Amino acid sequence: MRGWFNDSYRHALSSRGIKSKWPTEEEFLKHHITGYIQSDAYDQYSTIEGVSWLGKPNDYPQVLKVMDVDGEHIEIRVRMDALRYVKTDVDDNIIRDERGDAMYLTDEEAIAKGYPLFEPHVVAFNDMGQPIGCASNEWGATGVWVVSDYQRKGIGYELLKAFRNDYPLKRRLGQSTEAGIGLARKYYRRIVEEEERV
Repeated sequence: MRGWFNDSYRHALSSRGIKSKWPTEEEFLKHHITGYIQSDAYDQYSTIEGVSWLGKPNDYPQVLKVMDVDGEHIEIRVRMDALRYVKTDVDDNIIRDERGDAMYLTDEEAIAKGYPLFEPHVVAFNDMGQPIGCASNEWGATGVWVVSDYQRKGIGYELLKAFRNDYPLKRRLGQSTEAGIGLARKYYRRIVEEEERV
């Protein structure tokens, strides 16, 4: 996370009236939290059964971290999905080929525009190979969820950190529940601690 508060992030904060070398925790939240979501909006994901659609460990081939949580090994795993971007002209109209199908940017064109080529899907699995939490892109925001039995054990933070590892810090977290705001606070404090140790 070294250099996390770089010029582009400082500019993003400055454009919102936040001017300092280091953002305070409240300034960090003001920049990153864009709205409020009722906690019960995610009740269907509060159990292991409710997140079973996330699949199996083998669906996420890379192990990022193994945590010991109350004597249980929790694996944080990731799958990188390739992204494709439709080509548009200067008026933002879709460019089509001779058959009328939308054309896509090449990897080189996407990189030149600053677009990522892959999007991470990060999932935590328990000892039995059951998904217990995830972090993913939710319409441009960062979505993190951990089932009730595994909350407040550091899993949400590890999911958030793993998901946002390749994103610039200035990219906002988005709308949040009360638990999400608490997670954002923890994320901020850990980042500052890591930066101060460097």
